[in-house]
Amino acid sequence: MSTPAPIFIPSTIQGGSGGQEFSDLKNDPNIRQCRLIQVNYWTLVGALGGIQLVWENPRGESIPGEVHGSTTGPANSFYLTVGERIIALTGHASAMVNALTLITNKGRSVDFGLTSTPAFQWTIDLTRYPNAAFHHFTGRSGNFINALQAVFITVNREIKRLSPA
Repeated sequence: MSTPAPIFIPSTIQGGSGGQEFSDLKNDPNIRQCRLIQVNYWTLVGALGGIQLVWENPRGESIPGEVHGSTTGPANSFYLTVGERIIALTGHASAMVNALTLITNKGRSVDFGLTSTPAFQWTIDLTRYPNAAFHHFTGRSGNFINALQAVFITVNREIKRLSPA
């Protein structure tokens, strides 16, 4: 039996028009699980300076994505635990992305940047896509993260980690 093709579900785009376009989809469309998100934050500017995703393939190998933006500023990382997936993201953006919060199916969350009333919220309809998860970002970046769009993916079974964190 063949595995059905994944369905990618994009959110709205939030932020400004500066920087160059990027997409993490080019890394490997067969990767199903994002397991680490690392964000650099520029406190003086009040914006996300850079962002990088790391995925895990079916063999349990880490596949690092490109760094978008810069690595200036303190870096914070968020590891997903076994069976955990990102199901919602909230944040604030103007000409740049100022804050981003990740929320998982296990009730954990992490804030990157300024914590304020969210100006945007990206969620996936879990009644329609019960095993969907955040997969990658597209957006615009230069010295900062100028704009972001979250892309979710449907998966045909619960995500299981094949290697230790």
